[in-house]
Amino acid sequence: MHAHRDDAAWFSQAYVGGYTDQQYLSALLTDPMGSSHLPVLPMLDDGFPSSHAEGLFDSRGLPGKYRITAAHLLFHAGLDQPADVAQNAFRTHFVSWRELAYYVHELKRKGLPIVTFYLSARDGALLAYAPHWSTEEYNLLATPDKWSAQTGYTAQAPTPSHFISELARIGQLRVVRSGDFWTVRGVLGAQLKLSISRPPKDEL
Repeated sequence: MHAHRDDAAWFSQAYVGGYTDQQYLSALLTDPMGSSHLPVLPMLDDGFPSSHAEGLFDSRGLPGKYRITAAHLLFHAGLDQPADVAQNAFRTHFVSWRELAYYVHELKRKGLPIVTFYLSARDGALLAYAPHWSTEEYNLLATPDKWSAQTGYTAQAPTPSHFISELARIGQLRVVRSGDFWTVRGVLGAQLKLSISRPPKDEL
């Protein structure tokens, strides 16, 4: 049991250790007062679409009055997106917009009080996204014209770096724990640089 949501997510990441060519799926449970958080122990997963997600996020059999308030993907990546030398690092170290849409908007539509999405990236970083639930966000994560089961991603689909940049602009994307790619902790700005206020040098 953890008092802070980020600590519960970090517990799950520490539980499985570093990336070893395997992916995991987890979630965070929160009590009605929002004062304690329980991590669901990560289970081996097969990526997106996940064959385990439907069972994990059905909300049955939860302890007490706890509710699922966050999905936590460990070592998932957006490698289903078109390969591009300039985009490969972003494909490797973040999920696709299609996968994020499922674990944020689709779970919300199913009645789960989702407030955060966590990703344990393959570089060892822990990232957190707080949805904004705005029209802009829904449009960014919407599938029509950008992907189909027959043709895959279309020319209208955003590149991985643009998608992540838009997330940082629309909602709040944080690097909770740094890694080899996501190297600086804090809130990411739209330029994918740290966006925090710093005191003048003479106050440091």
